[in-house]
Amino acid sequence: MNKISPERLLEARKSKGKTQDELAKTLLIDQSAYSRKEKSGDFTDQEIEKLATSLSVAVKDILADDISALEIYKAIVSSSIKQEASLSVHLMVVGELLAEKKGCLLEFF
Repeated sequence: MNKISPERLLEARKSKGKTQDELAKTLLIDQSAYSRKEKSGDFTDQEIEKLATSLSVAVKDILADDISALEIYKAIVSSSIKQEASLSVHLMVVGELLAEKKGCLLEFF
């Protein structure tokens, strides 16, 4: 699970005129489950990708600030090998982080 910034997600949802129910349907969950997730910020990689696509925002724009490049790299190594579908969201985030902060993966080494 990755952590989304509840504030950023709410802001993106409202700015795009989307309801919780609409995004819940995108994720194939009910509105009350979506509401809990939106408040906590806990979403799977696949859900994050779907939310970003549905809201037409970059993944990094809704992620919490406390997610480091190192955490993303570890997630790629540990989970994406098992779940090939989530590899794309990890690679998108790493690419966005690298574009924003060149060499941010150096903290891993």
